Amino acid sequence: MATGALPYADAVPGGEADYSATLFNLGAVFDLNAQHQFYANFSQGYDIPDPAKYYGYGSYDGSSLISGIDVAGNKADAIETDSYELGWRFDNHQLSTQVAAYYSLSDKRITNSSRNLSVQVVDEKKRVYGLESAASYRINHQWLVGGNLHLVKTEKKAEGHWQDLEAYYASNNKLGAYVDWTQDKLGLRLQANMIDDYTDGAERQLDGYTVTDLLGHYVLPVGQLNFGINNLLNEDYQTLWSQKAQMLYANLTDPAVVTFEGRGRTYSVSYSLDF
Repeated sequence: MATGALPYADAVPGGEADYSATLFNLGAVFDLNAQHQFYANFSQGYDIPDPAKYYGYGSYDGSSLISGIDVAGNKADAIETDSYELGWRFDNHQLSTQVAAYYSLSDKRITNSSRNLSVQVVDEKKRVYGLESAASYRINHQWLVGGNLHLVKTEKKAEGHWQDLEAYYASNNKLGAYVDWTQDKLGLRLQANMIDDYTDGAERQLDGYTVTDLLGHYVLPVGQLNFGINNLLNEDYQTLWSQKAQMLYANLTDPAVVTFEGRGRTYSVSYSLDF
């Protein structure tokens, strides 16, 4: 049905499966003084694969169901994740900044079958770790500059050692920067957001891109006028979803079906009123 070969097919019967888990969460915040703050968090998560994609497949003779998965007898494995975070914040009313390091470890991971995209729970550990930061600096009452950074590494443990996660499951590094200008009722922002390239161990690559926007607002006697130019430089790019879909759906459909270009230069005007 997904490829349009059949207009309908018998439904796979449902069922019931019970899950339970005891999870712990702990966090602490320490104010060194009025400007500096440190914080630490530990949390545990418990995730279950999408039931529709895990159980919703069966053997068919044309559109007639021959057999499906017994929900109670083939319960999907739950995935447990331990997450750690350590961070620092600073704010003196002119400079504001935040830096946080994080690490999460899962005892299993989810993959998709290349034959029909059904969900599979693989007995391989997965870890995601990285650094997030953001900062802004007020030059004067008119000008404000700032930016943010997210460095992330996603890996799986296979054959006894850690390897880069497949490109279609991975996350990309991101970098952003902006400049704000305000004068009485008028405000403007020029911002740029960059997504980095990613290449996995099999040389599958996600191509990054940079999108620049010019946004503004003008306060009216009643309400506010908002306007902007998104993708100011008319960057030509494919969305990350499109690039990942071409890899995941390679055996199911023509890549052109899931090829989506990012939106080009776009002008917008809107009006807002708070009441």
